[in-house]
Amino acid sequence: MAAGVSKGEGLKTVMACRGLKPEEVIAFGDEENDLPMFVAAGFSAAPSSAKENVRQAADFVFGSNAEEGLAIFLEELFG
Repeated sequence: MAAGVSKGEGLKTVMACRGLKPEEVIAFGDEENDLPMFVAAGFSAAPSSAKENVRQAADFVFGSNAEEGLAIFLEELFG
């Protein structure tokens, strides 16, 4: 990957194009390459099946992918 390229930088670009503030963005991830998004977003969440350091970096941990954890989290968050 080229220097300065990450999911976090990509998210920052999208946020700038859409006029979004960090507090208006949620980042979801389960791998270490998702951690830069966690920094860029105002809120971050990871499944319980994510790597330990990713779960620790997340603001919230939802159920595993096998349990449809993200779908349940989003339904509870947005109704």
